[in-house]
Amino acid sequence: MKSRNAILIAHYRHLAGRMATWLGLGAILSTMFLPVGTYALGTQMGHRSVTPVTLAAGSTTSYAISFSPSATQTIGSLKIELCDSPLESVACAASASAGINSNGASAVAATFSSLTGTGCTGGTWATGAGTGPGVAGTSRKLTNSGSAVAPTAAQTCVLTFGSIINPAGNNQQYYLRLTTYSDTAYTTETDFGGFALQTAQNLTVTASVQEQLEFCIGANSGIAGCGTTGSGAISLATGTGCPVLTTANVCTGLAYMAAATNASTGYSITFNGSTLTGPSDTVTDIGGAGATSSPGSKQFGLAITTKAGAGSGTVAATYDFGSNGSKYAFANGVVTTIASAAAATAENVYTITYAANVTATTKPGLYTSTFNYVCTGLF
Repeated sequence: MKSRNAILIAHYRHLAGRMATWLGLGAILSTMFLPVGTYALGTQMGHRSVTPVTLAAGSTTSYAISFSPSATQTIGSLKIELCDSPLESVACAASASAGINSNGASAVAATFSSLTGTGCTGGTWATGAGTGPGVAGTSRKLTNSGSAVAPTAAQTCVLTFGSIINPAGNNQQYYLRLTTYSDTAYTTETDFGGFALQTAQNLTVTASVQEQLEFCIGANSGIAGCGTTGSGAISLATGTGCPVLTTANVCTGLAYMAAATNASTGYSITFNGSTLTGPSDTVTDIGGAGATSSPGSKQFGLAITTKAGAGSGTVAATYDFGSNGSKYAFANGVVTTIASAAAATAENVYTITYAANVTATTKPGLYTSTFNYVCTGLF
C-alpha cells in the first residue's frame, strides 16, 4: 500500500502537469489573437473620375482628374500613381510583361498643368519625384508652397497633369491612384481614390477625295454647274442692224464660262483664237494691249464683262472690261491667260463679250473665227 505522502505527491504531480498543459495552450492562443500591425488607409474620396486626352496605347497624353474631398480639408500635397491595383492596401506595382495591365505606363515625367474648381484654386504648386516601382508606374508628387487650398465635400476639383505615358498595349486595364495630404511632407493622409482605366486602339477612318476640275463654256447664260452649256456658236447679233457689220455700228455677242476646282493652287484659263476671216478679207485683231471699240475701223476682240459666283477666280487685267477702261483685247494666234484662281475655289461664271467693227472697204461675206479655251487645274 502507498503511504499517504506518496498519494499526495502523485496527486500534485498530476495537477502540475495539467497546469503546464493549460499554460502552454494559453500561450499559443494568446499568440494567435495578438493584434497585427494595421495599414493606415485614407478616407475614400467622393465623386471622382479621370479623363485622358487619349487612351491610345503608348501615347504621351494629359489626364484631367476630377475629385471631391470626403470632407472640408486643406490640401498641402498630393500624389498620383499608375499601378496594377486600385487598392491602397496593395503596394503600387507595375507589370513587367508586355500586354499585361500597366506595362509601360509612366508618370515619371508628368507635368502639372492646373488645379481648378471652387475652393481648389490658389497656392503655388510644384512637382517632385515620387516613389514607386521604377520607371513604369512611377508616382508623381505635387506640393503647395503658397496659399491654402481648402475645398469642401460639395466642391469638385480638377487636377490636370500632362506628359503621362499610357501602357504599351491595346485593351490593357490599369489604374490611377490619387492621394491627398493635409501637410506638404506627404505624411498626414486625408483622402484616397482609385480610378480604373483601359487603353483602346485608335480608329483610322479613311476616305478619298478625287481631284476635281469643273470647266465649261457655251452660249447658255444658265451655265452654272455646267448643267446646260448651250451651243458653241456665238453670233455677233447685239447692236443696231447686227449681225450685219457696218461703219455705223459695233456688233457684240456673249459667251459664258464656268470654272471651279479643289486644286490646292487653283486653276489657269487660257485661250487661243483666230481673227474674223471672210472669203477674201479679215477683220484685224484689236491687239494684245487692248483698245476701246471704234466703229469705222477694223477691230475684233473680247473682254470679260461680268463675273458671278462665290469663287475666288480673277480676270486677267487686260481682259477685265470693268477695270480696264471698257477695252477689248485679242492677239491673233497667241495663247493668252484670261482668268485664274490662286487656290481651291468654288465656281465662278464669267461673261465673255466679243465685239467687231469694220471699215467701209471691208469685203463682203460670212466671217468666222474659232477660239479654243483650256482650263488647267494646278494640283
